[in-house]
Amino acid sequence: MKLVLLPGLDGTGRLFEPFLGVLPSQLSSVIISYPTDQLLSYAELVQFARQHLPSDEDYVLLAESFSGPIAIELAAVREKNLKALVLIASFASSPAFLPQILSLLLFRTSLMLSPPKFVVSRYLLGADAPRDLIEIFRQATTSVRPDVMALRMRSVISVDVRRSFAACQLPILYLRATQDRLVRRRSLVELQKIRTEMALVDVDGPHLLLQREPAKCAEVIVHYLSETFDL
Repeated sequence: MKLVLLPGLDGTGRLFEPFLGVLPSQLSSVIISYPTDQLLSYAELVQFARQHLPSDEDYVLLAESFSGPIAIELAAVREKNLKALVLIASFASSPAFLPQILSLLLFRTSLMLSPPKFVVSRYLLGADAPRDLIEIFRQATTSVRPDVMALRMRSVISVDVRRSFAACQLPILYLRATQDRLVRRRSLVELQKIRTEMALVDVDGPHLLLQREPAKCAEVIVHYLSETFDL
């Protein structure tokens, strides 16, 4: 079984490093990184991801935050060899996280050139985030063209893939970050109402859960896949 990772808002996949470092050897993985210099909508990113999916082996889609709607669209049509969906602090429609004015302030082009440390700490990595992790985050976000980041943020505000989520006929695991200041519980409740059988595991940590609690997340995911597919 292969784990196909779809990254958060930066799209680079660089922030998966802590998580990949603790995955057991029996679970191989591949990252689908999005272009850093192309203005692609959610629909276009779905097509981009589809072109990079494994064609000759079973796999599980793991989508972090921003990529949840992309993974949901792929799962809705049951791409070949796709066996399950794992959502990390994600959503099917625009999440209720920040007041509109603050949201525009945080994600305007000028700030995406160098996200302020207090923003990264408070809303993404947690107040006690290690400096090296904050630096990795800064490097990942600043490697993406600012107008690309701005488009992705606007896409989040208007996205709605609830019908596609209802069409998903795959096992689904959701990891909720209990200290998430961005994607609030409303987004999870919305998903649960659509797919009541969705498995849910709470992990204590901030929005960027795979980065702050990689070992816990890996343990939960491996256990779920082992129980579901008898790995």
